[in-house]
Amino acid sequence: MSKAITQLINKIENKKFKKTLHAGYDMEDVDHFNDEVINDLNRTIELNQNTERENVKLREINDQNKSTITTLNERLKSIENELKVYKSEGYTVVRNELHNNKEEK
Repeated sequence: MSKAITQLINKIENKKFKKTLHAGYDMEDVDHFNDEVINDLNRTIELNQNTERENVKLREINDQNKSTITTLNERLKSIENELKVYKSEGYTVVRNELHNNKEEK
């Protein structure tokens, strides 16, 4: 549970209203408290919505990064395979040239 929601719950649970001489609560006090709770709830809801929007953006960025990493890993493997072929072919060419040079002498 978020800190804002926990604080709001504590605020509601611990609120004490002034009693009037008629054994009821002071309506202005109750109305003021209700306004505070409504404002706090609206701020909490807005914060939650902003957080959800940010999470969506971050998930999209994360997915893009995963895709980029996958592409880079595939390209790296391809380059590694190409290097293996070039090394293998290059060694063969050099060996053949050395062998041919020895035979010519």
